[in-house]
Amino acid sequence: MFGPRDGRYTHKIVGVPGTVHGMVTAHKRYGSMKWKRLLEPAIRLARDGFEVDAALARSLNAVLASRSVRRGEHHQELIRVYGKSEGRWKAGDRLVCPIWLPRSNVSPTKKTMDSTRDGSPG
Repeated sequence: MFGPRDGRYTHKIVGVPGTVHGMVTAHKRYGSMKWKRLLEPAIRLARDGFEVDAALARSLNAVLASRSVRRGEHHQELIRVYGKSEGRWKAGDRLVCPIWLPRSNVSPTKKTMDSTRDGSPG
C-alpha cells in the first residue's frame, strides 16, 4: 500500500496503516455508542457533502491552481477528488466526496474488518 515516496508526495501522506483496525479495537474495548450510530455522521457527510465557505473555496482553488499540482502526476488523485468539473470553487458550492465512504476496510453497519492491518485486501 505504501511505497517509499508515497508518504511525502501523494495523497497517502495522511494514511497510517492500522488506523481503522485501531479504531475498531478501541470501540470494541471502550465504546458505548452503537457502531452504526457512531459512523452515521461521517457517512452522511461523505454521501451528502457540505457547503463550501469562502475560506475553503479560496484554499481549494489555490491548491488546485498551483503549478506543482497541475503538473505533478502524483497529484492526480487530489485533482480527481477535489477538482471541480466546471470552473472554480466558490462559497455556497457543495463538496460531495463519496470516495470517503467505507468500501473495504470497515462495514458501516457492522463492527467487522475484512482487510489486514496494513490496509491491503485481506
